[in-house]
Amino acid sequence: MLKLTWPRVAAWRVRRHHLDQRTPAGSMLAVVGRLCGLHAQVLSSALLTLWARVEELDRQAIQRALWVDRTLVKTWAMRGTLHLLPTGDLPLWQAALSTSRRYRKPGLWRRFGLTLDELDGLSEAIGAALDGCVMTREELAQRVGRLTRSKKFAAKLAYGSWGTILKPAAMTGRLCFGPSIGQRVRFTRPDSWVAAVAPPMDPQAATSAVTRCFLSAYGPATCHDLARWWGGCGIVTAREWIAADWRVFPLRIRQLPYRARPPRRHARTTQKWRMRMRAAWYRLPI
Repeated sequence: MLKLTWPRVAAWRVRRHHLDQRTPAGSMLAVVGRLCGLHAQVLSSALLTLWARVEELDRQAIQRALWVDRTLVKTWAMRGTLHLLPTGDLPLWQAALSTSRRYRKPGLWRRFGLTLDELDGLSEAIGAALDGCVMTREELAQRVGRLTRSKKFAAKLAYGSWGTILKPAAMTGRLCFGPSIGQRVRFTRPDSWVAAVAPPMDPQAATSAVTRCFLSAYGPATCHDLARWWGGCGIVTAREWIAADWRVFPLRIRQLPYRARPPRRHARTTQKWRMRMRAAWYRLPI
């Protein structure tokens, strides 16, 4: 079995993230794809992420890619957080995100006064309302209310400032972000916003591809790391995703990471913690 030290692991990650040397100008989309999308809860952080990795990056490059060229799509993805994804990879991410169980918990929607069946109906109505349109949240709520003839659905959409109720529609490929008007956020439907979208992808093949992409960028990693990053599956599912790819091999890391500290407990507990850390199996793609 291959054994690595933490300095070599750090060197691998730095290189895979293009932090040792910037990529040539014009490679922005390739970098976004390699990083499994860009985290964009704050859009300026996505720009800084790319600026550190791509030569001669224009400040308006992301804005142009999102709203003019439409080569990037802004939507809710891993962990239910905002990401920028390459348009060409959209079928892959939509197929993988459709398997997420993050928003399929009845207890979550009980707080919103919705059942899972009602949530499915609401997500379908959101997709139908956004087809070929770009709308603010208020406009979307009115359109959904007319389509479903449900004041309840309209009220749920209109009177919430958070995006939780919209995220299931995004996870199933029915919603993404459109260009804002001032401070007013607008939404649209991905397959009508983007001119040419590839056919839908098989979800099992998609989760395998996403797992390999994650390990290529953030590996070596454990199934726990994958589960935390994805945020829509448990450790058992993450372990199955890794095991399904024969091109992923296990390895061990000789030293503990310098940031890792054992809990301040009895000496025997500390010893068990160290043994468990050393026994963790990390995965890396071939």
